[in-house]
Order: sequence, then structure tokens, then C-alpha cells
Amino acid sequence: MFSVGLTIESTKNGNFLIATKEKALCDKVYYTKDIQITSKKSMIGFLIDDLRIDVDELEDCDMNIFIKYFEISKSKKIKFLIEALEDIT
Repeated sequence: MFSVGLTIESTKNGNFLIATKEKALCDKVYYTKDIQITSKKSMIGFLIDDLRIDVDELEDCDMNIFIKYFEISKSKKIKFLIEALEDIT
């Protein structure tokens, strides 16, 4: 739905859209309907406990992609994701 964070990869078989890790994480958070994210703390719990994300892998993330995703989606879950990432990275 949101085109932010997509790159085009060309191969001999054609062109492919590939999501960056930032977009993939935003999509997962945005489209997961069964979660109750109401704070930065609950987002951190979701990332670490439910998704089992290694926070060290998030240190080199492009925060601009998260910010652009939030500007487009206006999702509170994405807002809490940005706040959580600012705390844990």
C-alpha cells in the first residue's frame, strides 16, 4: 500500500520490488491487527518478545523511512515504533 522503502532490483529475469528492512518492519507493525500497542513500552515488548527482533540489527536503520511511513499512514502504532526505536538504538 505504501511505496516508501521500496527498491527496484534488476536481474536477467526482470525487475523486482524489494522492501527495505525498515519498510518490512513498518508493514508488519501496521498490518498486524491482533496487537494492542498503546505505548512505547508495549511496542518494545512487541518487537522483542513477539517478533523476537535482535535490537542490534536495528542500529543502522534509516529512521527517515519510518518517519515517511508515519507521515503517510498517520498510524499511532508507527508513531510508537519510531519512539521505541529512538530509545533502543
